[in-house]
Amino acid sequence: MHTLLAPAVALLNRLSFRGKFTIIILCVLIALAGLGGSLGAALWGEVRHTRNEQAGVATLVPTLHAVQMIQQHRGQMVSVLSGKPELKPRADETAAQADRWLDKADAALAASPTLSGTATGWTAVRKDWKDLVISGGSLDAAASRIAHRKVIEALLAHAKAVISASGLLLDTEAGSFYMIDATLDALPELIERIGKMRATGNLLLSRKTGSDQEREDLTVLMATAEAEYRKVIQKLRRASEGHPEIVTSIAALESGTGPHLA
Repeated sequence: MHTLLAPAVALLNRLSFRGKFTIIILCVLIALAGLGGSLGAALWGEVRHTRNEQAGVATLVPTLHAVQMIQQHRGQMVSVLSGKPELKPRADETAAQADRWLDKADAALAASPTLSGTATGWTAVRKDWKDLVISGGSLDAAASRIAHRKVIEALLAHAKAVISASGLLLDTEAGSFYMIDATLDALPELIERIGKMRATGNLLLSRKTGSDQEREDLTVLMATAEAEYRKVIQKLRRASEGHPEIVTSIAALESGTGPHLA
């Protein structure tokens, strides 16, 4: 140890008191600068992560609203193509609402360089939706349902990509993680399964008949929807740990929706 410090001791012995004091102050300032730089980098990382999360939410909200509108449009167009043309104006208005939400999602994506990696899939799904709106009236009810399903599944896949790119699921707090996972990832998937059940049911009711395969598909959708529903409730329960006000809301949600799926 003395050998290692010998050069420093020799240097300090040659300096005056002012010189020694200056050297010590410089060493302290260098140490403080290092600590400040490390702290600043950590804080900037937190700020950047928060901004990315905000950009993700700003994009996901209109995207999921658009999914909801397209799900409604699917049901309306199935009815229109099954012999209820009077519902066409309502379907057109729903499509226009979906376009408005998609435009808002477009703006949010353009404002966030972090999400630029999701742009290719987004451009493709917007084109598919535009083509469906233009040519959807010439399809039969079953083909329309399938075309809508593809667009919705692509939008949900895009939503997952946004969640990944924005780091929304990287929250270090368990409660926040489970709440985000349940509401922004699992719940939209559950709603789409229920939407598929509704669209399939409307198609069968409009035809007043259905094949064995269609009945089997509907039964599978019901079973998988219930399984997904249980997963959502489980995640919400984990998110509510330590939050009694959320526990009450989740209990009310489960009691109000569970029997309908069971």
